[in-house]
Amino acid sequence: MRRSRKWPSRPGSTYVIRNRCSISKRKQKTAAPRLITPLKVAVLAAVFSIYQYATTGKISWITTVYESVESRVSGYASRPDAGWRKAADAIEDLGATREAVPTRFDITGKVVRVVDGDTLHVFEGEGVQTRIHLYGIDAPETDQPYYNGARDALALMVAGESVGVTVVDTDWTERTVGTVYLDGKSINLEMVRAGHAWWYRKQAQYDRPLQEAERQASLQKLGLWGNADPVPPWDWKRGKR
Repeated sequence: MRRSRKWPSRPGSTYVIRNRCSISKRKQKTAAPRLITPLKVAVLAAVFSIYQYATTGKISWITTVYESVESRVSGYASRPDAGWRKAADAIEDLGATREAVPTRFDITGKVVRVVDGDTLHVFEGEGVQTRIHLYGIDAPETDQPYYNGARDALALMVAGESVGVTVVDTDWTERTVGTVYLDGKSINLEMVRAGHAWWYRKQAQYDRPLQEAERQASLQKLGLWGNADPVPPWDWKRGKR
């Protein structure tokens, strides 16, 4: 008959077992990494900002960190084998494709009003009138130099004409954002090419035709580029705040 094994009863044996367990738990706790909470990061950033301002009179470390990260990212993105580079190339191809005349349009109708150098109204019929912002371009604001020139140039191109529009998005003012075509040409591109509007980088970052059109217009001092120092609308608005 098999006998069950009994643990020897020795003074302090229970203490030894418990003590080993507690040591093991302490090791586990010690090995666990200490996480830096968002609150700690915020406090450290605030302390460092106060110190830098007190010693130099300005807070520049945020810009320095941003530029350092941007430099590293740009260096990686410029590599031929970088995934970001491949993605950017694909998006660039899409931007070039956008300038090709589509076989069908989302909106067709007659231009009944030109608001400014990048906004117009298209009457689609049956009482439907759509306000459209030209995708990827930004024309001078009302109180900017060359505002009238840009508005008049767009009116000369499309006022009273039947156009086709490919819709891209809807902006925060509820305007339909799209590319306007007339006689097989992108009016968006023509406005930038003639120097009547800027290439709106924030909205059409990878649109190379618009980028090149702006570059050529600026080199030739066309339209708004004839001014001594033309200021893009997004910078103009920021300066007025």
